[in-house]
Amino acid sequence: MIRSLLSAMLLTISHLALADVPSDYRHLMPLLPQHEGGQHRLILPAEIYLYTEQPNLADLRIFNSSRESLPFAFSSEPADPPPKPAPQTLNWFALSDSDKHGENVHLSVKLQPDGTLTAFRNQLPPVSAQVKRYLVDASRLKQPVRALEIDAEDTLGNTLHHLTIEGSDDLRNWRILADHAPWLDLHSDAGQLAQKRIEFPPSHSKYFRLSWDDNPIPLKQVMVETTADSSPVNYLKRILQVPQLQPESPDYEFELPPAICLERLRLILPQQDSVASIQIFTRRAQRDTWQSVSSATFYRISREENEIVSPAQSLSGIRSRYWRIHLDRYSAAHPAMLQLEIGWRQHQVVFLASGSAPYTLAFGNRQAKVASFPLTTLLPDYHTGNELELPLASTGALVSREAAGDSDSFMEKWREMKWKPLLLWVILICGVALLGWMAWHIRKELERR
Repeated sequence: MIRSLLSAMLLTISHLALADVPSDYRHLMPLLPQHEGGQHRLILPAEIYLYTEQPNLADLRIFNSSRESLPFAFSSEPADPPPKPAPQTLNWFALSDSDKHGENVHLSVKLQPDGTLTAFRNQLPPVSAQVKRYLVDASRLKQPVRALEIDAEDTLGNTLHHLTIEGSDDLRNWRILADHAPWLDLHSDAGQLAQKRIEFPPSHSKYFRLSWDDNPIPLKQVMVETTADSSPVNYLKRILQVPQLQPESPDYEFELPPAICLERLRLILPQQDSVASIQIFTRRAQRDTWQSVSSATFYRISREENEIVSPAQSLSGIRSRYWRIHLDRYSAAHPAMLQLEIGWRQHQVVFLASGSAPYTLAFGNRQAKVASFPLTTLLPDYHTGNELELPLASTGALVSREAAGDSDSFMEKWREMKWKPLLLWVILICGVALLGWMAWHIRKELERR
């Protein structure tokens, strides 16, 4: 009887010592599923990555009103974007001034055995540098076109040009896809600035017409980007103010939370008509040496009431704690503070909303172990994209336990104490004492016999 009571007591104490409860975590957010029970999905908010304390999100938990930990699974992990297909070059034809509206274009359209259309001209295209319009044949493409990359010979040199791109299926009815889009190819001893890619809403047009709005330049090549070439990726973004190491220094350093896997970085230039070349260095720990990971040139140029801003630098998913930006060249004086825009990819989790509301999303515990399940456990017979059919949950405002104010109550102080390791030692000592008492008791029984 005594043995049974002691064993039950030890099991109960062990369960309490090992249980996961919300008070073990420093940051909490209300979790708001659309209904109680069943499967739900949640796109993790930015706060998770800013305040979690483990790089693999091992300290993420979901609790119900009874403080029971709910099962959840990650639907996908951050991964490098799939490689893009080889660029496709399209056939193009120069149009004379008499072909301005496309009605007099001497083109033949031939249906190929594979079902595609081919457009060709019966005469040689004009070669004059004054040609301002070109017809591009995209009838072979199966996917909608989202961008054209225009390679042209800028005979005027270092000049900002503008293009209008129109689409058509019959060479008669045209719709504007990109109006007065900037095209740029600048060269100097210090380097090169180019913007030859023209993006527009995805279009399934068979033909495109390119028109130089100002000074025409000869066309050399047209490459196409379809919607199949790149999958849209949603990135979480955050603006950082990065301080200078010391006055007049070209080096700036910042620190990132361990869970952020950086994939985008852009230097925000405060002044118009400025250019900056930077080198990017990282290291995982302060004792490590700096490693160069990338370099980039950022610009902000205004011409003819238009502004051209460089895109973000793509990084191959780097998870490092410490970062350094070195200004190689900067067209203005080194600022005391750099403004950086960083971007990283979100996770999505699937969870079972068992028990009653309210539900809580908890994170921020360096000692927590991984608690997620395989996705196929929560979604049997899983097929890619099945989780997108689940109702989407949302989150409320972040609550940090440090911000709740100090409490003098005994229970609050008890929750703050690192009592679990001590309690485990007490359990171990009690277990050894129990085994010793049992051995002594058995020995006494044998001596009596």
